[in-house]
Parts: sequence; structure tokens; C-alpha cells
Amino acid sequence: MKTLFLITFIFNLSFLFAQDTITLMNGKEISTSGIRLIDNQIFYCTDKAKEKCVSKDKVFIVKFCFGEENIIYKTDSSNDEFFNVEQMRKYIQGEIYARKHFKGNLSLSSGFGWGIIGGVGYGYLGSYSILIPAFGTAVTSSFSNKNQQDIINPLQNDEFFLLGYNEAKKNIKFKRAILGGILGYLVCILYYF
Repeated sequence: MKTLFLITFIFNLSFLFAQDTITLMNGKEISTSGIRLIDNQIFYCTDKAKEKCVSKDKVFIVKFCFGEENIIYKTDSSNDEFFNVEQMRKYIQGEIYARKHFKGNLSLSSGFGWGIIGGVGYGYLGSYSILIPAFGTAVTSSFSNKNQQDIINPLQNDEFFLLGYNEAKKNIKFKRAILGGILGYLVCILYYF
């Protein structure tokens, strides 16, 4: 009897710590509990016990802790580039893989360099010198590395996985280049003042 009670207690305890997962269309995964689907909104509780809401249009899938999946994404044939559910699943897997494994350190350092150049130009161009790192980071982050050797995934040859991976990689490169540009500009300006 004690063994049965212990097993039941442990089983029930595991459900208390189980987390549901909301996967957004941009590949971001949100671990949550207490999901409610109401009209075009999904309400969920965060770890800090705050209730938040996200539009269903931004959500691909909701995975519940007990294994059930609720696919929110619907194919939109009015869009020229529509994906079916399996293609979108692979696309989002590519985005998730890029978020976890691609760092974009080269973009950060090149942005930092452009920021330093802009900071040095402050003495000559004044406040217009901020355009130098903005232009440089935009140009630097727009270059695409088509070499996919940094992917070690069974789906690495799948067209939709690569589309998602490259889109997320491009966004990461752009954000890191902007961050580097701001940091480089500020370091150089603070050095002069």
C-alpha cells in the first residue's frame, strides 16, 4: 500500500513541475503553464506567475506536458509563399536550430569596428558620424554565408529547414552587428570625452 501511495505521489508531483511549450512562428519557444485558448488569443502563465497573452497568428504549435500537440498554424493560400504544416514545422526547426547554435560573433566584431570608425569620425562629421556604423553594419550583416558547414542536423539538406535557418541566422547577424556598432561608437566617443 505504501509503495502504491509513493508511486501515485511521485506521478502527481511530476505533473506539478511539467511545462507546456508554445512555439512561435519566429522559432522562439516559451515554457509555460496554464495555457488557455480564447478566440484569437493564447493566455499563459510565466515562471513569475504573470499572465501574458500572444496572438494565435504568431503561434505555430502548443505542446502540452502530457504529450498532446495543438497545431495553431493554418495554411494561408492568399500568401504567395505559403507552407503546409510539415514544411512550416521544418522551417521553424531551422529557426530554432539557428537560435541555439549560431552566435554571430563575426558580425558583432565587424559592427564594433564600424562603430570605432564612426566614433573617430565624430571629430570631423559631428553627429552625422553615427551614419558610418549604421551604414557599415547594414552592409556587413547583409552579406550571406551560403556555406552550411556549421549545421550538424539530420535535416541539414532539407530546403525548408535551410530557409528557416538562414532567415534566423540573418536576423541574428543583423542584431549582433547593430549591437557591436553601438558599443564601438560609445567606446570611441567616451574615449574622446
